[in-house]
Amino acid sequence: MSPSAPDPINSGPTRPRGVRVNSAVLAAQQIPPNKTIACFPEGIIINYLSRHRTPTPYVNFNPPDLLLFGEDRMLQSLADAPPDFIFLVHKDTSEFGEKFFGRDYGQKMYAWIQANYQQQDLPMLDLGGEPLVGDQFGIRLLIPKPPQEGQQRLIYGPINPGTGAASSLAADSVSTTRIDKNRMPTTSIGCLACSARLNLSTIQCRFPLSTQIRFSSPSRK
Repeated sequence: MSPSAPDPINSGPTRPRGVRVNSAVLAAQQIPPNKTIACFPEGIIINYLSRHRTPTPYVNFNPPDLLLFGEDRMLQSLADAPPDFIFLVHKDTSEFGEKFFGRDYGQKMYAWIQANYQQQDLPMLDLGGEPLVGDQFGIRLLIPKPPQEGQQRLIYGPINPGTGAASSLAADSVSTTRIDKNRMPTTSIGCLACSARLNLSTIQCRFPLSTQIRFSSPSRK
């Protein structure tokens, strides 16, 4: 390939999709392996690459799947075994006559998701635009709404360079996973302390050498 020739991997219309899927996989890899993930209306590749199981027998929630299995049956399966985490993945299913999950089909399941889950912001990852509303590809992570006991929350904070541990942001951390800076997408570089709105006034506004995602549970009253 000549120096002036375009790079087919790092350029072109498919690159943003790949970057955003990789970002979603990176987030999923920080989720404890015993937790379940469901992707709507599709996205089983996130489960596969992060090695997480789905909580139900269904892996896709596109129009053909709803027609084959029945939305009510699929919804009941979700209610019986709610996923610990959900990824909403942009998918235009116009080829099946219905464009967006939650708007044109799957309204019952989408309403159940909206009633029971909330979006978890991941400001350091390039996850693209809002899924299922326009033309731009994007992914969003959803977590169970409080006040469920034992709910898992993602908390971001810098690694303490002296001890290798995270700043003391929550006393009830149940597990930690360090993210090496080399695994972070280049587009995600930014001020994690400010973006996450944490009380870290002593941290300079610059990208730290490494960060971690911690899973913590609200203290019992």
